[in-house]
Amino acid sequence: MTEESNLKWTLKSERPEPAGYLTVRCRTYVQPDGRESDWDILVGPRMVAVVALTEDGQGILVRQYRPGPGTVLAELPGGLVADGEEVAAGAARELLEETGYEAGSLQIVATTYLASFATHVRYAALARE
Repeated sequence: MTEESNLKWTLKSERPEPAGYLTVRCRTYVQPDGRESDWDILVGPRMVAVVALTEDGQGILVRQYRPGPGTVLAELPGGLVADGEEVAAGAARELLEETGYEAGSLQIVATTYLASFATHVRYAALARE
């Protein structure tokens, strides 16, 4: 396993605007009582998270540095589903890229949104064996 200190990034600077990786849009809504409110919305592509279980029932997580919380997290493997790519194929690809494991079987078991402030549809896949 990689030492956590080898995964740590160092924050150099911060600015208020996006850097091109993410698209943020401001939506103005009129609420039922007539008040207006602005909301920053994260716009993005489909995503998939994989719950991967080995043959003996052990779960597989990946450790990656995440800039938002500013720390290394143990999390489900997954990522973006490419345009034109089947979700199951994207899940299998992400699992292999991030863990080196290939699934004996893979099933899409749920669909939700990434967060309340995002347009990203996120799929949950169950990979076994």
